[in-house]
Amino acid sequence: MKAFTTIIAATITLLPAWASAQKSGKSNDSYTRNIQAWYNQRDKELAQLASPLSLVGSYSLKEGTTTFGSDPSNDIVLPKGIPAKAGSYLVKGDSIYLQLNDAGKIKVEGRTAISRSDIPKQDSLKYTSAPSSIVLQQDNVRWFVTVNSGKLVVRVLDNNSEAHRHFTKVDRYPIDLKWRIKGIFEPFAPQTTISITNVKGITNQRPAAGLVRFSYEGKEYALQALEQDDKLFFTFSDSTGEHGSYAFRFLSAARPDADNTVILDFNKATNPNCAFSKYSACPLPPPGNSLDFAIPAGEKKYGPAY
Repeated sequence: MKAFTTIIAATITLLPAWASAQKSGKSNDSYTRNIQAWYNQRDKELAQLASPLSLVGSYSLKEGTTTFGSDPSNDIVLPKGIPAKAGSYLVKGDSIYLQLNDAGKIKVEGRTAISRSDIPKQDSLKYTSAPSSIVLQQDNVRWFVTVNSGKLVVRVLDNNSEAHRHFTKVDRYPIDLKWRIKGIFEPFAPQTTISITNVKGITNQRPAAGLVRFSYEGKEYALQALEQDDKLFFTFSDSTGEHGSYAFRFLSAARPDADNTVILDFNKATNPNCAFSKYSACPLPPPGNSLDFAIPAGEKKYGPAY
């Protein structure tokens, strides 16, 4: 872990514009509509194939042969309907080869051989496949090779899984402008990483962007932000954890503006992916990201209706 510079204290308050907006029904209604549209889009994305609800398996590839198919004796056990002994992956040094024994209705949508260095690197929180990798699909089931934290991984998605079939929407707390909070971003030195442990007990170094400082009821807080594409990403807990919310939640925020302002909109706090699939290796909150107050905003703990 690379050390970061001394933190400069700052006093942060709620955005005055939003504080005054709470007095305006029109502004509040507009904000509520925008957040509700965001919720609708979130539910729509969860209902797609590339969703944690579809994740039914995550398997590491080892040097040599790794078999796959619906028969339980395979190294990678696929859902029913896939040929029993469908095929295998051969890892030989820097190369990975696909071997199909019984293609059946399996479609090859990617490559049949690839160098390890050419395999797309994918964060454990994402479930999209890349045609530049080895991608296979049969009916509602898709499985593909990716690299996560330097390891070869095969992810199996099934949008006919029980979790996916029964999904309708996520329950949420009432939308409240109180939880749209202004913070100040304090960047870490370039290429700073911090240790993040996931729910499987595995610790990796992840790129860290910096701290976002904010105040709540006269007390100052700071959340460590990770790098995630073009946004800041937070994994945090608060005292609603396991008391209405999942034990911890995720939050994304736009990168800071010119004066280092960041908006933490906890109405957009979401369940971690492991709330939807036991196969998802969610990152736990880093030290300091456990807040000692309740944030009754955003998604409540997901619980399937079946």
